[in-house]
Amino acid sequence: MYKSNSVWIQLPDMFISGWTSVGVQQFQSLSAAKMECLKQFDCTGVTCLNTAFRNGDNTIQLNKTCETRSGKPQKSDNSEESWLKPGFLAI
Repeated sequence: MYKSNSVWIQLPDMFISGWTSVGVQQFQSLSAAKMECLKQFDCTGVTCLNTAFRNGDNTIQLNKTCETRSGKPQKSDNSEESWLKPGFLAI
């Protein structure tokens, strides 16, 4: 169930379960994903996954991939975090 809200709500260790009608869209920044979500009528929020890997020179590189989503927030086992779009609040 959702309730009206005017700000993005952060949901640590959660993912939003479905894709928007546009399909899978990936962004390298949270702000770009949020801007796209605001344009999509069926986007309920953004889910991001942070990953780390070793480069050839043995340094660690951190990556963030964010996706626009449509569905209910659910518990994540993959250290994902989500933000509900303004106007939606999970209750």
